[in-house]
Amino acid sequence: MKTQTKLRTAWLAGSLALLLAGLATLYPTSDPKLPPPRETPASDQARLPGVTWPEGLRLTYAAAYRSDDMVRPIVDGQVDRMVAEPMQSSLQVDLTLAFTGTGPGPNGGALVRMDVVGCEGGTLTAVGQTVWTGAEACAQTLGGHSLLAEVMPNGRVHEVYDDATVDATVRTLLQQLLLRTQVSIPRVLPAGGAWLAREHNVPGVASNVYRAETEADPDGTWHVTRRTTGYHQLLAAQAMAAPPRVTAQGDARIALDARGVLTEVDGTESLVAETTGGVVFQKGQTSFAFRLIEQVETQLAVDLSRYQRRPAHEVAAGHDANARLLDKQIDGLTLADLKSTLAQYGSGGTVPDHARFLWRAAGLLTKHPTYADELLPLYRAQKASPQLKGLVLDLLASAGHPDAQRVMRTALADDDALHSESGAGRQLFQRMGFLAAPDEHTVAFVEEQYRQAHNGAEDIAARRAQMTAAYSLGAVAGKLADGDEDEQARAHEINQMLVDDLQATSDPKLLVHRITALSNTRLSSNITLFEGLADHPSSRVRQRVADGLAEASQGAEAPAGLLALLEDADPLVQRSALHGLPATPLALERLAAVAAAGKIAQANVRPTLSVVQKGRAAHREATDDVLHALIGAGIEDKLSRAAAYRLLEM
Repeated sequence: MKTQTKLRTAWLAGSLALLLAGLATLYPTSDPKLPPPRETPASDQARLPGVTWPEGLRLTYAAAYRSDDMVRPIVDGQVDRMVAEPMQSSLQVDLTLAFTGTGPGPNGGALVRMDVVGCEGGTLTAVGQTVWTGAEACAQTLGGHSLLAEVMPNGRVHEVYDDATVDATVRTLLQQLLLRTQVSIPRVLPAGGAWLAREHNVPGVASNVYRAETEADPDGTWHVTRRTTGYHQLLAAQAMAAPPRVTAQGDARIALDARGVLTEVDGTESLVAETTGGVVFQKGQTSFAFRLIEQVETQLAVDLSRYQRRPAHEVAAGHDANARLLDKQIDGLTLADLKSTLAQYGSGGTVPDHARFLWRAAGLLTKHPTYADELLPLYRAQKASPQLKGLVLDLLASAGHPDAQRVMRTALADDDALHSESGAGRQLFQRMGFLAAPDEHTVAFVEEQYRQAHNGAEDIAARRAQMTAAYSLGAVAGKLADGDEDEQARAHEINQMLVDDLQATSDPKLLVHRITALSNTRLSSNITLFEGLADHPSSRVRQRVADGLAEASQGAEAPAGLLALLEDADPLVQRSALHGLPATPLALERLAAVAAAGKIAQANVRPTLSVVQKGRAAHREATDDVLHALIGAGIEDKLSRAAAYRLLEM
């Protein structure tokens, strides 16, 4: 199966993946999931200059980039107690960048080469370790390097090109800087001067609202603002059973001259993501600035036949770069150190300097795949605690290569963890769902374990084994759904198996678990099935249905079943519907009607305000309607009432 390079070290290396591999690419504004702009007569529409990179013109920018990220691994919507400390990374860099237009690209855009012509200073750190720092190191690392890209007329970077001779880490950093200059500018200004764009950036998939001045300055400069209003998906939350609560805010100023040349891109973004239980598992602060300081005519010829091309959102790969990065990550840890530390401290699930140890150990297992077999005796030891076993499996899952997956399968089969009488034993099996890229042997193993559990005796222990296997099988299908065509077909095959079992289930307690397992696949094909259960007599079933509909719709327009659950008489069901509700005009209109009817439970006023806050920038009138309806129906909590009035004033 296809290797997912950017998630090579899985969730345990999540902080560095967010820093280096969560690259941004804008979706077209014609994305069918977004409402189309209102049409006005052509005579009333202002024409924007678009974005141009003129051939033969070298544009030099002063650039600054800052990011600080924290991420914690998630297990079933909870912070994993095996990794109590957060994993942090940061990048700070000040550069002088030159962008030179080299002519038309093969897809109708402009070919542009970005060169690092100066490096004033910078620092890259990951999990407490400094990868490089200082002006000299910055110049040695990035100075003199370049990246070629095709930029479309609306400002989106379509493809990047390189000859693979440059260090892959350097190419990734340059790609991240390049993609921060992206904008999405329509040639015709929509009515009201605002439009929407769905974006992939460092944390995941964001929703942005663009707004332009309806007239240019006297010197011909156009001013555009971009506001990030929320996130539909997060890389760090892919394995969560229930949608997280995400608070995101970003603002950027963009300026284009009369020709369509970018003269300024200056922005900040903050992100806080937490589980439904209120545990923060991801935080991030980012700022970036690009200011045009010089324009010089020049000629630069490029022979594309010398370059390899890839989509703008794909991360550069390179064995040498990965090896150097792994050496930094390992920081001298040896196999003997790894085994002795686990043997001495692992029984409690934590070791001294825990987060850094896990980071180094994951790197060691990634660099030396055969070391995975050395952990099997520790797992099999007679006195091995569930905490130690979980720690071993976590390390193997973080490495994720075929040898690590083979050892995981062997350990779980020998231990018969799936049929353990203890919950801790069954939780060990769920580590199979943590793998970022399960191979065909792992998929077959999890599927077979599910079949055996499903066809066994129908006692309580067998049911628990069935549900544990179902959770993992659903998570595996969810990973396959992000792969190539063959993997996607396999995901739908597994999904149908879970669907068949759900449809054959009538016991509400068992139904709750089957819905959860099916939600893990995150496939939109399950929406109709979930909607058919939205009026189930059991409130626990309806609550899981709300979570499943949110997962299956993945931030697009709210399905009818999810909208219906906003009126559910059970506050917990209504809360789940609110947590999964996207801030779209249709959803806000329905929410306003529910609030006006007095059907929002007092305990759910705050989640309702969170939905309003997400949609405030893009849909002010619709969110005003929700707030007025909420206030009119009465808000008992003084703090919530004050927060509603503050939102009205924003």
